[in-house]
Amino acid sequence: MLTTLRTIITDNWEHRRQIGFLAVMELRKAVHGTWLGWLWLVLKPIVYVAAFWFALEIGLRADRQTASSVPYIIWLGTGIFVWQYMSSMITSGSNVYKNYSYLVTKLRFPIAVIPSFHSLGKLLVFGLTQIILVIAMLVWNTGFTIYLLQWPLLVILLYFTFTVFSLMTAPLSALSRDFHNALTVLNTPIFWLSGIIFDVSRINIAWIKWVLRFNPVTFFAKAFRGCLGEGYWFWSDPLFFFPFLCTLLVMIILALWVQTRLKKEIPDVI
Repeated sequence: MLTTLRTIITDNWEHRRQIGFLAVMELRKAVHGTWLGWLWLVLKPIVYVAAFWFALEIGLRADRQTASSVPYIIWLGTGIFVWQYMSSMITSGSNVYKNYSYLVTKLRFPIAVIPSFHSLGKLLVFGLTQIILVIAMLVWNTGFTIYLLQWPLLVILLYFTFTVFSLMTAPLSALSRDFHNALTVLNTPIFWLSGIIFDVSRINIAWIKWVLRFNPVTFFAKAFRGCLGEGYWFWSDPLFFFPFLCTLLVMIILALWVQTRLKKEIPDVI
């Protein structure tokens, strides 16, 4: 697996310019021929936030279920915006070898680079939503704190985590359509069970809180809220940070194992 790790690092470094270029081209392709252009990339998460905000705060008055002092729409938007990136990596990120089969079979592009530029493209969209979130914070006059300094570290960690996730799951999805279908089916339950629209700290069942500590989706939703609104360092709570690190370490090991075992088989099965 150490050889695989060196190969992945080397391939990504040698193709670092192509990664950036292909990430931007992927987004341009998505908005090509549209009147609104790049606005379409952020319209979906904005509509999601607006719909959930109306249903939960106006309809169900769920703002009273959070311990945060920031407006509920900003609290909610922080979680949903980061979820949109994670959700796309769970679905399309796990299927990148199928979606970019021509790079694998015809151009013989290094397969370890494909998840990297796909993840970067999704991250650029996430960056646009963060600009919208900052504008919303200015409108609601929530203010900014020193905790905003951890935002770049969180973004890097977010990108690394879900690129590893793609490296781990994409070979399995290439070999088994059932595996990818299972991830697609689980995408919705993950959203509802991971603290995107509710405050995990207010759960009273101890074993559920313990399980959620190992969930990267829960970790990043909580961490970005601490960065942009609630005010704490993402590493300051060891009961959430260390379980996340354990999960990330397991993902890295599994990704290296899967890439080592299945790398040669991927071009043949696509």
